Amino acid sequence: MMRNVYAVFNKPVPPDSSPFVMSVWERVNHVPDEAVPYIVNQIADEEKMPQNVGRAILRAWESWQVNNPGKMVHINCDVCGNEGFFWCWKQDEKTGKYQHFLSPCPSCRKSDYPLPSMRDLRERGIVVMPVGYTGGPVQFDRDSELGALWPLGTQEGVGRHLVSASKGPDMRLDPRRLRAMSEAERADVAGARYA
Repeated sequence: MMRNVYAVFNKPVPPDSSPFVMSVWERVNHVPDEAVPYIVNQIADEEKMPQNVGRAILRAWESWQVNNPGKMVHINCDVCGNEGFFWCWKQDEKTGKYQHFLSPCPSCRKSDYPLPSMRDLRERGIVVMPVGYTGGPVQFDRDSELGALWPLGTQEGVGRHLVSASKGPDMRLDPRRLRAMSEAERADVAGARYA
C-alpha cells in the first residue's frame, strides 16, 4: 500500500524497516488486503501527498468500511482472537528469506473456497504467530529471528535511545536533529519545542 501511494505522487519510498514505515504500520496493520486498492485510489484522488500518511490510510479505511458494511466481521472469534486472520511467514525456497502474509480465519471469514486452518498452515511449513502474542507480529518476527518485519541483527530502539521491548521504541526526534532543521522542516514537526 505504501509503495503504491508513494508511486502515485512520484516520491521515493522509505525503506520497509525505517522508523517511519514501522510507526505507520503499527497504526494500520489491521486493515485487510481487500481494502488496499480502494484506499490507494482514495489517497490518489488528493492533489498532493498527505503529510500524515497513516491518518490518510485510516480515513480511507473508515470510508471503505462505511461503503462495505456486509464485509465487516462483527463476531467474537476465539480461533483468531477477533482479528479475522492469522499472521503467517513462509520461507522462500530460492533465497531462504521469510516473507510475511495474512491468511483469513476459516472460522469467522466467509469465502467461496475453503480457507486453511492454523494447523493446515503449519503442516505446510508456514510459521504462524500464536493468537494474542505479546508485542504483536513485529515482536514475533524479531523473537523468531524471521527477518521479514524486523531486520535481523538490529537492536531495538531509535538513535542513541535504546529501550526495552515492553516500552517500544522512542519515536521522538533527537534534539540535535531538531536544532539542525530548517524553518520549513520545523513547521512540519507537530508539537515540537525548539530552543
